[in-house]
Amino acid sequence: MVEDNKFTPLEGVYNQASLLMLRLNDLFKAIDIASMRPLMYRGDIGEYNYNIIARGLESIYNALQGKFTDKEKTMMENKIEAIQEFILLSPPCKKTIDYLSRVRNGTYINSWRELNKLLKDFRRNIEELMEKYKLGNPSKRDPTTSIVD
Repeated sequence: MVEDNKFTPLEGVYNQASLLMLRLNDLFKAIDIASMRPLMYRGDIGEYNYNIIARGLESIYNALQGKFTDKEKTMMENKIEAIQEFILLSPPCKKTIDYLSRVRNGTYINSWRELNKLLKDFRRNIEELMEKYKLGNPSKRDPTTSIVD
């Protein structure tokens, strides 16, 4: 800016809302891609896709939780803990090594069904909270509202 023929530093032009939208978009994209084959092991990052889904949903919650009430935070944090504990105690997939040192992948369908319910419920809750606080796509009821003014 030029003020009295002197150059002054530009004020920072930082729009956190638009950057948050980009971050959320990237997280939802990663979750949607991982959801196509949730039981697949991703050797490039050393994780099963269901872990990517769970961590992505948790990252979305963490990015938005500042807007939520204490009751909503408690509810969502309890769900995060339940998902983490379920994955730890009853993982849908396990890598084992047999007596000939061959890697075997075990898949436990009942465990996956239960984890899938937990993940879908958590995502639905996040999307409902995003709708409630107008933190995402324009509302179906009011298309003029959006996270970006």
